[in-house]
Amino acid sequence: MSELKQTVKASDVKAMCKGFFDVDLYPTQEKVVQDIGLNLERRIILNTYTQYGKTISIGVGLALRILGSDESLDIGLLGPTKSDARNVRDSMLEYGLNSELFRGLIDTSAGGDPDDLLKSASKDVLTFDDGRVRVECMSASSGSSGKGSGLMGQGVDILVMDESNRIPHSVWQDSADRLLNQYDSVLIEAGNPRHQGNQFYEHFTDSQFKKYHVGEKSLREYDDAVLPDNLHTASGLDENRHGKRFFDEKASNVGGRNSVRYTWKYKSVFPDEVEGGLINSQWLREAQDRSFSLEDASVRYGLDVADMGEDLIVLTRIEKQDGRLRLTDQWSRRHSSDTEVTADWAAQHIREDTDQVDAVVVDYTGIGGGVWSSLNQKGFPAVKFKAGESPNAESDKYVNKKARNYFKIRDILQDGDLEICKGFRNRDMAMPDNKLLYELGHVRREPGRRGKDKVVDPDGGSPDFADSLMMAVYDDRRGFVI
Repeated sequence: MSELKQTVKASDVKAMCKGFFDVDLYPTQEKVVQDIGLNLERRIILNTYTQYGKTISIGVGLALRILGSDESLDIGLLGPTKSDARNVRDSMLEYGLNSELFRGLIDTSAGGDPDDLLKSASKDVLTFDDGRVRVECMSASSGSSGKGSGLMGQGVDILVMDESNRIPHSVWQDSADRLLNQYDSVLIEAGNPRHQGNQFYEHFTDSQFKKYHVGEKSLREYDDAVLPDNLHTASGLDENRHGKRFFDEKASNVGGRNSVRYTWKYKSVFPDEVEGGLINSQWLREAQDRSFSLEDASVRYGLDVADMGEDLIVLTRIEKQDGRLRLTDQWSRRHSSDTEVTADWAAQHIREDTDQVDAVVVDYTGIGGGVWSSLNQKGFPAVKFKAGESPNAESDKYVNKKARNYFKIRDILQDGDLEICKGFRNRDMAMPDNKLLYELGHVRREPGRRGKDKVVDPDGGSPDFADSLMMAVYDDRRGFVI
């Protein structure tokens, strides 16, 4: 095997892959296969348009690595679901089985034929060369919680995260990054740049990663696109992977070349907002850079209550003056069904005397009524907020109070009237990133009944931090803070 390894390193990768695996590689695919197959990079990320061939590149690269390596390897293929992970496995087998050398390495001691592996949907663990190489398909929804807890305790030398943009950020933070055995373990990610709120965006802008981008055009040809270092970028047109007619048809199917969907799907550019999103990421970045002088500001709080499940209790503090708002703090804790515990916790974090607080807006749904009552008894000016009620004003435009106040946050951000304090973070819990910014950027707008606007929570759960801010800007007299 060591002799073959030297041959692989000394040979033309494109020609070798044609000879071994009967596959014709496009220029960027060749570079990706070379990096994976010859173990040239520890961190690789593939951001290419739909149908370019990300999965083929990874599958062929892994097949070449297995052929040319003589060390023990544990390879983990992780997808949002098992079927996503199996796509990489099947691509590796589809081309690898064209090579007699590769076929001969597959362990078939349990019976069957190597060709049968492509027909076996349940074969999630493959071994090669008497166990020297182990390949396992894994799901980010494993475990009893459905949030990747089943990944804990496993370690691999090569981790492939296919459709990384669809793997929840929490799974990467809590479980997936622990799959890497040691410093020199290899991480390969592939996906589409749907939004900026997960590990796929973080890693595409991380200098440690070798980035591959292929869009209709090179990334350098798109205005305002992020151009990270250590980048290889190419055009699918220039590589003759697809022609102009292909991209023209795709554009007509998704609302044109300026649509959000075309931006992430065929330009392979991270959009400033999610598809159907309410709030632009650029507005949030500007809010973090803003600084107001509020010398006589009033203070308001918003309290989002949670009594079960994965939801959090969140308290938000804002200052307001002359139509401008400053977000100073957010505190959070796990849910509680004890209304007194929740009210006491909130009271401990309110830094002003009761007569110095303009309002504490409380989520009045469910046990929130008891929390509201307790805060009133403590002397705080608690205000009821029922998200599903008809709004106090503009009821002809919005389905409910929640929609109206989210649209007011949108207006406030768009008008440049919100400051997010320097160094702001979600306090009390070990939050690895700023949950508020992610949630605001992923709340979506949809038409509701009778043409009224409504808002839809982000995928993955209740936007507790964003809801708390939304309640803080609510005013029971006018519907929002002026």
